[in-house]
Amino acid sequence: MKIFNNMLSSIINASNLRKKRIDIKVNKLCIKILKKLRKLNYIDFFKIYHLKNQPMACVNLRYIKSISVISKIKVLSISSNVKHYRYKDICGINNIYPFLGILLTSRGILTHIECLKKKTGGIFLFLIL
Repeated sequence: MKIFNNMLSSIINASNLRKKRIDIKVNKLCIKILKKLRKLNYIDFFKIYHLKNQPMACVNLRYIKSISVISKIKVLSISSNVKHYRYKDICGINNIYPFLGILLTSRGILTHIECLKKKTGGIFLFLIL
């Protein structure tokens, strides 16, 4: 979870500083999340490479008219506080806040909208506000 939290912090910091490209340490979970962010057009692309046997990712952030697509990320799950949300819980949250939630489910990394369509729950990793 430490590498995951560092990845999200690096993305937010780079976005706030208007950096186009960052290099970050990654693990398998981070790679799956980067694939999801790429699919959702929150990042332009990423490339995995190894530096001293440590997997790294070169991530190009996405901007529209010099404004970052990712303006704020709220991390919800940390290793000491993991809460599983049922399908019914996600239904109740969906109408309250304008956000995109990223969840870790038994079906992989899904957005909260995909969870609603597939009627599945999971662990909220973070919200893109």
